Amino acid sequence: TKTKHLVMKLGAQGFITYESTNNSRKTHSFPALSVNPVDVAGAGDSLLAVMATGLSSHQSIVITSAIACCMSSISVETMGNSPISKEKLISKILNVFNN
Repeated sequence: TKTKHLVMKLGAQGFITYESTNNSRKTHSFPALSVNPVDVAGAGDSLLAVMATGLSSHQSIVITSAIACCMSSISVETMGNSPISKEKLISKILNVFNN
């Protein structure tokens, strides 16, 4: 396809993003951050919601994917489908990227 961005979900292994720019293609892999998921329902929805928001705001796919990775991690660590607060997401991002 001639799509600029593509996300391939890999379940427990995380996901891969593909980015096409000026005749080149870049691949970025993002691991699943949760070792012991409690409830995987909604993880993909969380990931894709962040991807759609970030990319529609012209944020880089790498930064958007890193945030989406954290969001989906929080999603699988929570039983049921409940909203994830901005504070919880920020805390997760700081925890993941400051270590």
